[in-house]
Amino acid sequence: MFRILKNTLTTAYASTQKPATTDDQPVAPTQEPNVTIEQPVVKDDAPFTVQGFIKSFFTQTIGLVIRFIQIGISIIVLGLSSNTENAYSFGANIWSLIVSIFSIVYLILILSFSFFKSGYLNPGAVLIMESFLMVAFFTSFIAQAVKVGPSACSGTVTSIVGSIFYTISFSSSPCKTAKAVIAFNSVAWVLYWITFIIFVVNVVVPLSAKGSAVLFQWTNNNGVKLDLPVLNIKSLGTLEAAKVEDEEAAVGVSEVEHSDAVAETPVIDTVIECPAVTAEEK
Repeated sequence: MFRILKNTLTTAYASTQKPATTDDQPVAPTQEPNVTIEQPVVKDDAPFTVQGFIKSFFTQTIGLVIRFIQIGISIIVLGLSSNTENAYSFGANIWSLIVSIFSIVYLILILSFSFFKSGYLNPGAVLIMESFLMVAFFTSFIAQAVKVGPSACSGTVTSIVGSIFYTISFSSSPCKTAKAVIAFNSVAWVLYWITFIIFVVNVVVPLSAKGSAVLFQWTNNNGVKLDLPVLNIKSLGTLEAAKVEDEEAAVGVSEVEHSDAVAETPVIDTVIECPAVTAEEK
């Protein structure tokens, strides 16, 4: 009887003893993670590589060749149209004069600004002018072909006066000049079609990806640098810096969220109490 009473008291005492858990232990204060976002260093140009130099050289050289050919063709169209205007005065010829003048002024301006004042270029304005001149030379080519194309610039005319036959040969130089304008207008249209496609692919598409408003910003506002022919982007300037900052900020935020989630994860301890077993019960 005494043994049973002793075992009961021992079991009751053991059940009242609460084992130490993590809740009773002091918890060290959680330190906020130190997230340092380094400011990106914006470089004007990409690192020099032989492959990049060759690609840039050929791209820029070919672009400059196309631009100078455009200037030459525009000057030829202007000269031929002026010569034709002395003999013929019709709308198609006047339109060729106007388009060629626009082309010469536009090309001289963008090449001058890209060489001396590259910060005063507006990609949106360049896109509008490339589109306008491409369509303008096409319409000039069609108008000239319809007006002068079917005409004969040389031939013979036979006339009879009494019993005498007269054969007169004629050749019209202004007519031949007008036909030459048709050919040079078509070449100018093809060249502007090529530069329009190159500009859209290399400049318009990358800038539009940064926002539609970026396309019509002056290059000195966002640091964008275009090459000399104004057909390719050399540097995105502050747009590239903003992209790097956004990416690093996103990485920093994700690290902070991950650290907070780890700090707030509760620790669950499961304590299983077992009754004490004495040697007498065994």
